[in-house]
Amino acid sequence: MKIKTVKALRNLKGKRVLLRVGFDVALTAEGEVDPREDYRLRMTLPTIQFLLEKGAKVILLTKLGRPKGKRVTDLQTDPLARRLSVLIKRKVDKLDDCIGVEVENYINSMQSGDIVMLENVRFYPEEKENNIQFAKQLAHLADVYVNDAFSEAHRKTASLVAITRFLPSYAGLLLKQEIDTLEKITTKPKRPVVAIMGGAKINTKIKVIRSLARQVDFLLLGGGLGCHFLKAKGYNIGKSLFAKEFLDEADKILQRFGKKILLPIDVTVDDTRTAPVETWQKNIDEIKRYDKIIDIGTRTVVRWSDIIKQAQTIFWNGPLGIIEDKKSSHSTRALIELVAARSRRKAFGLVGGGETIMLINDMGLADDFDYISTGGGSMLQYLQNKKLPAIKPLML
Repeated sequence: MKIKTVKALRNLKGKRVLLRVGFDVALTAEGEVDPREDYRLRMTLPTIQFLLEKGAKVILLTKLGRPKGKRVTDLQTDPLARRLSVLIKRKVDKLDDCIGVEVENYINSMQSGDIVMLENVRFYPEEKENNIQFAKQLAHLADVYVNDAFSEAHRKTASLVAITRFLPSYAGLLLKQEIDTLEKITTKPKRPVVAIMGGAKINTKIKVIRSLARQVDFLLLGGGLGCHFLKAKGYNIGKSLFAKEFLDEADKILQRFGKKILLPIDVTVDDTRTAPVETWQKNIDEIKRYDKIIDIGTRTVVRWSDIIKQAQTIFWNGPLGIIEDKKSSHSTRALIELVAARSRRKAFGLVGGGETIMLINDMGLADDFDYISTGGGSMLQYLQNKKLPAIKPLML
């Protein structure tokens, strides 16, 4: 896919550049950005530095959390500006709005190479509505628009889509890098290709699973997703959560692509009858009605390891266990170590999804993977059909 990038821009000195970033990160209890969770900020630094070095006036715009169109003190972007100031080693001013006369006056007073952060764009309901008039107000602040928010590229909002009707629009360096990396999965990847999918939200992933099943050589399913497919095959999954309405689709996928799809052969379960809860390893045909699946099992890790050791391309999205507790993610962690080791040696390893990245960071294995994506939802939609609303306006 060919898209217009900031590299094509000439004579940026003194130009007002509205840079849409994806700084929607979790904050600590103290309301600051945890340095362990600032990956999205750090990945955008090359675009910010490029624009500053070219003498642009950089105006940062992002969402943070889900304020539902209202001003929420705890979701103001001040902590983002403070953390970014540390990362780029220079002061990043913060304004109390993202549109209006005061914002315009401040921007008009900026000098070449200055940088400022606007307020949370989701404080306005018009943002989520992709409102044209709101997009015009945002566009009035700048001469050029740059989108580097890959993590939100699957959303159709005013600051991502409608705004491109009113300004020359380009992709940032991070967004371009994300697309190029995903192309390695979707266009002539090195084979065998192994995809590992977990997590609980089957409603957002069932179409991706079908699409991936067509593209990959092996698809390993665990977590809540795996429970649905085990249920579709007729196994008892006890107290494990599942959505009945997706069982037919899971069954159809198994019937068509069953030879490629590997499900757990054993699992870790909680015995919900006991207090405190007791944890056991069980084969999938041994699960009782009071058991709740919380992770894949050790025999599954051994079986899947043979496939991982052959892989030339590995894609992982979503945890296979409950990552907050080591006893509930022991086998998931063991599998991550195997994938990391394979990625260090020969395979191209790509990881996406917030919880998966959090676990990899916790294990200190982030540097062992070739690429860690900043956007779980966008990545999954791209793998499904390569159609992202915020990318379309930037295509050549």
